[in-house]
Amino acid sequence: MIAVIRISTREDLTEGATIKVEGVRYVNLRSAVYFVTGLLFVLGFMYYFIKSTLNLDPFGVHSARMAQVYIEQGAELTGSANLVAGVLFDFRAYDTLGEATILITAVVGILTVLRLKGRK
Repeated sequence: MIAVIRISTREDLTEGATIKVEGVRYVNLRSAVYFVTGLLFVLGFMYYFIKSTLNLDPFGVHSARMAQVYIEQGAELTGSANLVAGVLFDFRAYDTLGEATILITAVVGILTVLRLKGRK
């Protein structure tokens, strides 16, 4: 993502959205493909969203059996006074590391974009 932004120029963005032939306007094929692709993506997302929400447990019913083990034995197994911190850093350490990596990558990308805007 950052490499694409760095090699992009303002000339890449000046391409018109329509083609004009003898006074008649035609839609650019690239714009039509982008629109259809975006529409299919949104429809697919909505389909899976509705499908997944229909499979959720009723409100107030807990089906996560592992949470009970965390609650009952978490303080003993981690030795932490704070159960949330003990679970995050002992049981879910790789997941937490992955989330931190994603956040750092996003911050570096945003800073790169802002730095490029500041130069021009």
